Order: sequence, then C-alpha cells, then structure tokens
Amino acid sequence: MAAADFFEITIQGKGGHGSSPHTSIDPIVVGSHLANQLQTLISRTKNPMQAGVLTISTFQAGSEANNVIPDTAYLKGTVRTFEPTLRSLLEEKIKTMAEHICAAYDATCTVTYTKGYPAVYNHPAETEVIKTVFTDKFGAETVETTPLRMGGEDFAYYLEKKPGSFFFVNSGNAEKGIVYPHHHPKFDIDERALLMGGKAFLTIAEHYLAAQTETAIKHKTAIEAAAE
Repeated sequence: MAAADFFEITIQGKGGHGSSPHTSIDPIVVGSHLANQLQTLISRTKNPMQAGVLTISTFQAGSEANNVIPDTAYLKGTVRTFEPTLRSLLEEKIKTMAEHICAAYDATCTVTYTKGYPAVYNHPAETEVIKTVFTDKFGAETVETTPLRMGGEDFAYYLEKKPGSFFFVNSGNAEKGIVYPHHHPKFDIDERALLMGGKAFLTIAEHYLAAQTETAIKHKTAIEAAAE
C-alpha cells in the first residue's frame, strides 16, 4: 500500500466582468493550466520505473453567475508513492509548479501539502511465515500474492516500529452481487469474511505459540542435559 499525501491549492486572481477579461486575472484559466501541468510530474518528472499517482479531486471556482470572473479558484488532490525520494520530490515540485504558473499569469497561490500514511512495507521473513501457515491451514488455492496498490493504510505505522506483514481478506461475492469497490454507493461485504479474518489471526497466533512452546521445551531439555 502506498504513501498517501494530500495537497490543497488556493489561487488568488482578480475578479471582473466576463465581458472585460483584460481587466481581471482569471483564476479559472490559471487553475486549468495548473491542473494539466501537474500531471506532467508523473509523466515527465517521475522515473517511469517508479510507481506514482497524482490525482486532482476537486476544482472549485465561481458562483451561479455566468458573466462574472471570480477572485479565487481552489484545487485539492492526492499523491501516492512508494519511494521516499519520489515522495519528497513531488511535494517540492507541486509547490514550485503552482507558484511559477500562478506568477506567469500575475496570480498568487497558497499551497498546503499534508503528508499522510507512509508506504506499507511487508517484512520478508514475517510475510513468508504468514504465506506458509495460511497455505497449510486453508490450502494453496486460497492464498495469493497481490500486486502493489496505491491505496493508503495506517498499519504502515506499526510496520515502521515492528516487523510484520499486512494482508487482505477477500470480502466480495459475485454470486450475491457483492462486487463494488470502496467508496462506491453500493459497496458491501460478504460478512463471512469476518469469520475468515478471525480464523486467519488465530492461525498466526497458533503458529507463534507453537514455536515458543517448542523453543521452551528445547531450552528446558538443554538445561536438564547440562545438569546431568
């Protein structure tokens, strides 16, 4: 799961009448150029071998009047990356591009960039343990490796402190029509997935408890052997 950052850009222009655009600084035109040019950070600044997404989710300007050029325009969006260097680069470039494009049109802007969850890093040893115990318990056909996903996940903070692994439990069911993604108005889950999730965690706990017991027995045996 990717690092999930967010940005907000307020463009300050100069309002005026739609019939006299030369007397104003149109923030809609400025914002339109900025919205298009920000995409070049992904297509032309980012290394093609790196994963990264920049999405503008909001563009607001003007009112119900159809003959008024507004004072301001407002954009916000999200940036998703995996590599810290790219994450920092895109933050820097968004701010620089916004300032320079606005200056080219005699507008100004305020950029707020908020770093969200870091990228999820699954530790190899723990991931291999989970894969093995799930395969043994539930069968190889139920376990699969998923590709990188650009969604964010706060479990990343735990994995920065302790080795571990993040996994998904499938909650869809095509036969029941449960096929819609997150944020869709018809999103739902097959609640049997809750039971499977519980079984998954119990399987992990069982593995580690068995491993600790085996280690304790070996340690006790070694002490007894040394005492003899």
